[in-house]
Amino acid sequence: MYVSKKIKRRNKKAYRKFSPLLILFTFAVLIFYFGMNVFVRKPLYISPIPNNSTKNKKSLLKNSGLKNQEKTRTIEDALKKEAVPFVTVGIATNAAILIIMSEGGEVLFSQDKDLASQISSLQRVLSRFTIEGKKFELLDFRFDRPVVKLK
Repeated sequence: MYVSKKIKRRNKKAYRKFSPLLILFTFAVLIFYFGMNVFVRKPLYISPIPNNSTKNKKSLLKNSGLKNQEKTRTIEDALKKEAVPFVTVGIATNAAILIIMSEGGEVLFSQDKDLASQISSLQRVLSRFTIEGKKFELLDFRFDRPVVKLK
């Protein structure tokens, strides 16, 4: 009987040592499971941008015509003046301007809105993303609020 009390005491001590670790492990597993569920799940909205919106960039850029070349030249000058890094500028559709950034992202501007306000919004978003260390695949300024597709 004396031996069994010693064994019981050892078991209680062992449970006291390992119970916080067991609780901590359980919480870590639960946090990992729910965290992955939040970050990996598919979005609940339908994006207004089609998935293949800018896959074939060369066919989207319609730079034929003197009027389009003048537009792209003025946009390029404005972007250079504001020190926005870009590779090419082109007219994507009648209402959209496609800008391919030097980091590989793409920006869509509206031809109906003020170009200066769109460029200042682009600068603000670019500075925010560089501070946060994020990279974007597509920025769309054609709507009231910018649509962002991250990499």
